[in-house]
Amino acid sequence: MDMDKLSLLAGERSAKRGLNYFQEGRVGTLTIRGDQVMAQVSGRESYSVTLTLNDRLLEGECSCPASDHSEFCKHCVAVALAWERQRRAPDWLVNYLKRQKKDRLIELLVRQIMSDESLACAWKRRLGAGGRSGDKG
Repeated sequence: MDMDKLSLLAGERSAKRGLNYFQEGRVGTLTIRGDQVMAQVSGRESYSVTLTLNDRLLEGECSCPASDHSEFCKHCVAVALAWERQRRAPDWLVNYLKRQKKDRLIELLVRQIMSDESLACAWKRRLGAGGRSGDKG
């Protein structure tokens, strides 16, 4: 999501303010579920933002007062930028992983997942609470 597209959605002023919010670290932890991303954004208060990607169109909802007369506010812009950053892996990492063999990638992924209990639980939930055959945990 580039700034030109966000400016079309939010207007130039809100897009710039959203960029500032993003750069100032005002976006909380992103929660991603399917085609939706949710986060809290700190402004005068803490605002709840939900972005939905529908048929390549980005829609935003925010609990801020500006959302009463705008579909896509500065808080939505800030979350969209945080989402884009999270989705984009750095080149050095992608290049390293592309050079690895499948077995090595599996080993790295398993080691990473098992080193973080909350990540392991998230993977168990994602895979049906460990109900797959061959699951040892």
